Amino acid sequence: MTKTGKLTLLLLLIATVSCKSSEEILQEPLAFEPFYTINDSLKKDPDIENWLKPYREIYEQEMGRRIARANGPLTFGQPESSLGNLATDIIRYRAIHEYQKFVHIAVMNPDGFQLEFEEGDITLGDLYEFMPYDNTLVILEMKGQDVRELADEIAEKGGVPLSGMRMTIVDGKATGVLVDSESLEADKIYLVATSSYVARGGGGFHSMQNGLARHDYSVLIRDIFIDYMRSRREFTPVEDLRIRTR
Repeated sequence: MTKTGKLTLLLLLIATVSCKSSEEILQEPLAFEPFYTINDSLKKDPDIENWLKPYREIYEQEMGRRIARANGPLTFGQPESSLGNLATDIIRYRAIHEYQKFVHIAVMNPDGFQLEFEEGDITLGDLYEFMPYDNTLVILEMKGQDVRELADEIAEKGGVPLSGMRMTIVDGKATGVLVDSESLEADKIYLVATSSYVARGGGGFHSMQNGLARHDYSVLIRDIFIDYMRSRREFTPVEDLRIRTR
């Protein structure tokens, strides 16, 4: 292949990858062989190390900045969890601010989060590790019958991070589903906040693709957590039985 052909192929690969979220990229196998293999046989280059040193120091100082404090372990679990509750509550509050209307529900894919928090300081670097993907905020308009399907998907998974909706899981099905303390109405329109990845049906949330309308916002999910935690500073683990099993 000529140099021009190789360059064209590389540009096509870059264009294809750039159309997907980083979460999708990391969950898919590479479609081509890497040009170089990085392993322990490679030695550090002193010139490169010296060139990187001032940038590395700035990076470590910035990422080590304290953003908030956890007054107890914040962890994920099923059917609900302290960190799942906090994460989706934060997303729903921000969605209300962005949309300037009441947002009924927030739901997230638990596999999209990569870190739990021990009691103590939460740094900026922790939050980048917690949400490493560049997914953005999406609000979907969904009919009650599709929210009902969403509830069953949540039940089938055994529970996921959820805000604004309550349910009991019985034999893998959602029962007693309440939104804003009221029973679901099949023809009512509900606003559901989530990430751009989940809104496309990622993580097995196929009901999301039935939305009547989709509102996209450029704000990153990661930045939503950073902004909120900066403003609140302290967090205490809370589980309030929004998802139960029987």
